[in-house]
Amino acid sequence: MTKSGFSLLEILVVLSLFVLVALLANQIFFSALRGASKSEATTLVKQNGNYALSVIQRNLYNSRGIITCAAGATGTSITYFDADGRQASFSCVNAGGTGDSYIASGSARLTSEDVSVTSSCSITCDPSPPGTPREVIVSFELKKRTGERVEEKAAFPFQTRVVLRN
Repeated sequence: MTKSGFSLLEILVVLSLFVLVALLANQIFFSALRGASKSEATTLVKQNGNYALSVIQRNLYNSRGIITCAAGATGTSITYFDADGRQASFSCVNAGGTGDSYIASGSARLTSEDVSVTSSCSITCDPSPPGTPREVIVSFELKKRTGERVEEKAAFPFQTRVVLRN
């Protein structure tokens, strides 16, 4: 007489293998999600920083001259005449403060509300020839504002040196 069906041991082995494969697939899936979150945070910070730097570089390079800047010292703002001869400025607003901190062009934000400027924001003019700022050094660090998990955090330093045309 032959019995058809599975023994209890065979069923337990198959269920154990199924659970093991499901756990492995679960780990791979959540690891991919964590990687995507980190990549998204990094991209957000880098895009904001690169955009702010490109606007600052282009406008200062094409400016007609500097009005106020911390010549030889570190400051957090610069006022200049733009390509059309109008007064304009860049500044680090509330850098490292407890509220909203950002890079501004006049009163307009250059960085989104999703990132903030850390305390290391500086705009320095190197005078050359004496008394005339000819080179501007801008450096700042941006970080993602929200996110408590490690994979949701990102911070990067940005720096540029602009030699003025005029």
